[in-house]
This record gives sequence, C-alpha cells and structure tokens, in this order.
Amino acid sequence: MNWLLRLALIVGIVSGATLFGLLAWSTGNASRVAQYQTLLLWLNGALALALFIWVVFLTGRLILQRWRGKFGARLTARFALAFALIGVLPGALIYTLSVQFMSRSIESWFNVRVDTALESGQALGRAALDAQLTELDARARVMAPELNNAPDTDISTILTRLRESNGSIDVMVFTGSGTPEVTRVTP
Repeated sequence: MNWLLRLALIVGIVSGATLFGLLAWSTGNASRVAQYQTLLLWLNGALALALFIWVVFLTGRLILQRWRGKFGARLTARFALAFALIGVLPGALIYTLSVQFMSRSIESWFNVRVDTALESGQALGRAALDAQLTELDARARVMAPELNNAPDTDISTILTRLRESNGSIDVMVFTGSGTPEVTRVTP
C-alpha cells in the first residue's frame, strides 16, 4: 500500500508541474490551449485521481491509528477535520458562485436584447453620420456658385464670409493654379 501512495504522489507532482508549465507556456495564446486541450484534460484527471488516492490513503491511515488508540491520533483527526472544513467549504462555495456568475453573465452576452440594442445603436450612428454628410453637402452646394465666379484674389474674404454665415469650422477651396485656400476657426 505504501508503493501506491508514493506512485500517487509522483503522478500528482509530475502532472501538476506539467499543468503549471503548460499554463505558463500557453498564456495569451488561445490556439495553444485548444491544441493541447486533450492533454490538459488527461493531466487534470491524473492530478485529481492522484490527490484522491493520497487523501483516501491518509484518511484510512488516520482511521486505523485512531482505532488502534495511538498517541496523537485524536488531535490529528481534529486538525484534519479543521483543515478540510477550512479548505474545502470555502473552495466549494467560491467555485459554485463563480460557475453561477460565469454561466449567467456569458448567457447575457448572447441575449437577443443586447444584440438588438447593439444593432439599433449602429443604425442610429449611421443615420447621424448620413444626416451630417447630407447637411454638409447642402452647405457646399450653396457656397459653390458664389465661389465659382469669384477671382482668386477675393477667395479668402469670400470664404471667411461664407464660413461665418454657414457656421462651418473649416472651408477649403482649390484655386485654378491648384493651391488650396483655407480658412479656419479655432473653437
């Protein structure tokens, strides 16, 4: 029976170290985790089985010592019970709450209402941009005839007047020579 405990301990240490190494190696790379998912599952199973065998063996040994009336067996049993309650109960509680939180929060990500709200927001943003582009196009069409017939020397003053009357911040016109004429208002 002693060899089984040693084997379980060795399997637990090796699988735990391998799991830790794989975790460190694949951090930030989801494709590696997906590639080694089967190996990770088997290593987790081996670690869980090794720990289970180890705990069962130690519990059996403690029960045997207590039954034989060995010195310190009652105190060891109390400590084992206290450690089990301190370790297992909070761990189980945190695990249960985490699983519930994750399952409910992930379900809400794919909720139809959230999807519809995102699509509605996107449509509203498109409509606002289209309205602004239409308004800007209308302003440019109003300004174009007056600028078309103006000489190049008067463009700057006409642009300033048109910009102020239309409420634009930037106005740019390319002259016949290809150089831009720009007026800008700093808010």
